[in-house]
Amino acid sequence: MRTGRPVENVQVRFREKVDIVGLPPASYTRLSTNCHLWMGSIRNKYGQFWLGGTNRGAHTVAFELFHGRRSRLLVLHRCDRTTCVNPEHLFEGTNSDNMTDMTAKGRSKGKKNGPKNPPRGERNHLHKMTEAQIVEIRLKYATGNYQQRPLAKEYGLSQATLGAIVRCETWKHVGKSIS
Repeated sequence: MRTGRPVENVQVRFREKVDIVGLPPASYTRLSTNCHLWMGSIRNKYGQFWLGGTNRGAHTVAFELFHGRRSRLLVLHRCDRTTCVNPEHLFEGTNSDNMTDMTAKGRSKGKKNGPKNPPRGERNHLHKMTEAQIVEIRLKYATGNYQQRPLAKEYGLSQATLGAIVRCETWKHVGKSIS
């Protein structure tokens, strides 16, 4: 005979942690087109749901509750909200599908990020040098009359930063070294 905590309806317990405007708390069969936001535990930006003695991704559990089966692949978000558990916003896919989706939507942090790349040079709000200063540094260094350390000190830079500038490893869009 089992004692302790009573067996709970997983669907009701799950639904109690979801914010869906206008839907009664026990209903998880009627859907809205809005995101269903997870209000329970969050870990690494994703909702977590305790099920079967382990924490599981809330979006994965939502997919399983709605489709009546476990996903054989990853469960991905169409809406890109990591806390959304609306089954209509979830779909199955491979890791490759997830990376393709991420890149297509401009969420990649890699070099091929497209419009989401941070602005370069003076357009970056963190810039400390101007393009004119970069050209000036490269011209001075190209004459052979300046060493990196004194030139770096003159511009308030570290020798490593100045070296990257004269080798065109940074500020690449300003042009190549004259040397």
